[in-house]
Amino acid sequence: MQISKISIFFVLLFFQNSLFSQNHDTKDNIVRINNIKKCTGRIIIDSVAVGTGFFISENGLVLTCWHVIDSDPLLFENGKIKSKIFIELVSKERIEIEVLDSLKETNKFGYLYDYIVLRAKNSNKKYSYFKLGNFDKCIEGSEVYTCGYPFAQFYPVYTQGVVSTIFNDTIFYYNDTIIKKSALLDITFNRGNSGGAVFLKGKKTKFDQLIGIADFIVVPRNTNELSELKKSINPYSMGSLQSGSFDLRDFAKSLILATENTSYGIGGIISVNYIKTRILK
Repeated sequence: MQISKISIFFVLLFFQNSLFSQNHDTKDNIVRINNIKKCTGRIIIDSVAVGTGFFISENGLVLTCWHVIDSDPLLFENGKIKSKIFIELVSKERIEIEVLDSLKETNKFGYLYDYIVLRAKNSNKKYSYFKLGNFDKCIEGSEVYTCGYPFAQFYPVYTQGVVSTIFNDTIFYYNDTIIKKSALLDITFNRGNSGGAVFLKGKKTKFDQLIGIADFIVVPRNTNELSELKKSINPYSMGSLQSGSFDLRDFAKSLILATENTSYGIGGIISVNYIKTRILK
């Protein structure tokens, strides 16, 4: 059987287009990764790394989760912030940041939605930043990616996956009813990822959209086994839990802490839509 020259031509053309497409996708991904790493940083309170944050304006506005900043009980004292807060970039540049005055007065919304906006003390400098997108553009199955500093790593970690499910979390707060748009991803989040930007991947890098903030992990908090273990370490429970130098209560506490703070491959994000309309209008 003879193969015509025309057939060979089309086969070669097919492989050439495939290689071009792969090279183009690779270049796009390199740009994508470099962009998100450039604008993302470690949030540091005094000298302790507590999470991730990212720039959302040229004049130095920084967005992260409320629980990242409020994780240190010594940070706020009598309504005043006494600790120094920094964002450290991949270049190792460390920039001092402060909580916006407007959020000090309306912190119940930041607490409920779990976000907080800070700003660089040096507002004269221009910063690389992300524009907030629209959470409603994502659907279940959409490809997404994020970048953060899990376990207080010194370098940012880029990960990607898909939106597994989208849901509304209803919160009742006195006379207010808060509807918090959220989603679960098949991306592993760990301690330190909180506050990282989550992007919806477009056909090209220029069409990517910042849709959410890495916020929580799904853990087996309410299993019967954990509940029983928690009861067993109650200081008023009967019986001895000491065996020589080994204290079973201390061991149980460490086991519970490890179990409740270890990711099981599901990461939760919150929408940026409320932040976009309330803070940046």
